[in-house]
Formats: sequence, C-alpha cells, structure tokens
Amino acid sequence: MARRATSVTSIERRWFGRVSTLRLPPIFLKRAAVVIRSVGRIIDRQTRFGFGTGFMIAPGVLMTNWHVLESALQARVAAVQFEYELDLRWQEMPGQIFTLEPDRLFYADETLDFAVVAVATVSSGGIPLSGFGYLPLVLLIFIELLICRFGF
Repeated sequence: MARRATSVTSIERRWFGRVSTLRLPPIFLKRAAVVIRSVGRIIDRQTRFGFGTGFMIAPGVLMTNWHVLESALQARVAAVQFEYELDLRWQEMPGQIFTLEPDRLFYADETLDFAVVAVATVSSGGIPLSGFGYLPLVLLIFIELLICRFGF
C-alpha cells in the first residue's frame, strides 16, 4: 500500500494546532547565516567538552547564562568555540577556539541568569575574532518582539 505524502499544512496543524500564514522572505535566511556566526559553544579548555552556548554582543564581549559561567574562576578554564557545526558532508567542523579573558571583563547576575565575559581577539588557530561579528542587544530586543508578535 502506497504511503500518502504528508503536507506541510498537516504537519503545521499537528504540531502547532493551526496553519501559519506568516511566510518569511528569503532575507531572513541570509540574515540567519550572518547571525549564526556570532553564536558559539562554551567549552572546557582541557577536555573540549561543551557545556553551554553564548553569543557576541559587542566587539570582544560574549554573553551567556549565569548557570553556564557563574564566576570568573569558571571562565578562566573555559573557551568559546565558533563554527562548531557540521559541513555539507555531515562531518564535524573543527571550529575556532577563543580563550575567555575574565580578568579584562566579567560580570554575572544569578537573578537575571546572565554573564558577560571578554574574549581573546585571536583564536588558537590565529583567526581574528572580528570575523565572527556580534549581535547588538538592540537587535536582540527587536527579534524578541518579532517572536512575541508572530509566535515563532
């Protein structure tokens, strides 16, 4: 017996209880490719084990959650790895690893569950941090408004 193809509409209805009328223009995909460069994985420098994520909010400044980096002591033994993703052949890319520099900048707030920390300007592989860009907090507030308004 042949299987009936499942339409996108029926999937949307099953997952979300409604069919979305919002259609994103192609520019959203182009912007996503830019934005994702600023998002990194927080790793232990010794083991390379990932235990959180963060994103650049200004040149040389990373934001993550307080529960990821609670103290400058934790940040001293951590790093951020950008380009931690799969390539087109589904192979893990090595990424670029940047040391965190909490002695230059570190602030954390348990109540608001956030931490900010300085990041080295050059990766262990000699790649400049400036190539990964950053996401100004004003832009993030705009994105949050879109999410609230359109229910992403």
